[in-house]
Amino acid sequence: MIAAYRTRSNSSKEQGFAACTPSSPPHVLLVGAWPELVHQFVGRPARFSLLQLPGVAGAAESALAYRCVLFAQETHLPVVVKPAVGSGSKGVSAVYEIRRPGRRLPAAKRTTGQPHFVETGHILPADIDTATAKQLSAEALRALDAIGHHDGPCHVELILAQDGPAIVEINRRVSGDRIWELTMLALDRNVMAETLRHVLGAVRTVNPTRPGRAAAIRYLVPRRPVRWSASPDGTDVLAGIPGVVRSVVTAERQAAAIAATSSSTGRLGYVISVADTPAEAVEAADTGHDALAAGLFVEAYPTPESETAPLWY
Repeated sequence: MIAAYRTRSNSSKEQGFAACTPSSPPHVLLVGAWPELVHQFVGRPARFSLLQLPGVAGAAESALAYRCVLFAQETHLPVVVKPAVGSGSKGVSAVYEIRRPGRRLPAAKRTTGQPHFVETGHILPADIDTATAKQLSAEALRALDAIGHHDGPCHVELILAQDGPAIVEINRRVSGDRIWELTMLALDRNVMAETLRHVLGAVRTVNPTRPGRAAAIRYLVPRRPVRWSASPDGTDVLAGIPGVVRSVVTAERQAAAIAATSSSTGRLGYVISVADTPAEAVEAADTGHDALAAGLFVEAYPTPESETAPLWY
């Protein structure tokens, strides 16, 4: 999967601008003023119709950023981006390069496999080679281009098949399953805050990502029914495990047995870790998971055969 916050222009000012090239006569892109709030025009036709209205008071940042990119591609670089209102050269910028500075980071998913494919964990970034990561990112961007999503949060899931990556789903939202928290731990990027600023039309300041870190999450997913231990102990079992950030137990205390998990809503909790490498983050999450599971739960209906079979995915 690709957890990302995507933006399409490297200009520092993009809202309410007229764009022109240094050639004569100038090519005017937009007449408008700085918006107070972002206009809720999501579809591309609606965005373009808004941009073409005379005297419009403002426009969505995502539409303007994409429009600037199209304008530069239709003419040539460099492009001068100039506010349509105001004076004193305030906010005038020269754009010499169009690039995609949004962070595109493949994360690996672990599941129970057939028949339910319940997620048992995630690793960010995925422990794959650079060439494969670039291939996955390129396919994710191609999918986003196909649906016209050019600015804002996105979550794309892919399967790396023998003949290359295959798209599973495309989501115009922040990644779920606490992948957004793994992004904070590994990259120091708060995609939740960035998304809120984007929705409110506020200026987004994205700090450079912090390289060389990795984060992992491991969910408590039982293969067979379990029950709470007679003397559950989950308070200090994780204290001495390097890299473990925290744990959460979502299962309610009950005397009855807890069924084997067949969906993500049946997971009993999770452990989150952070480390310098994906392998170290996974090791910390796995160690914390095993300690927490052993301290809180026992098999509900043990048999001689189950004594040697793994109880947890």
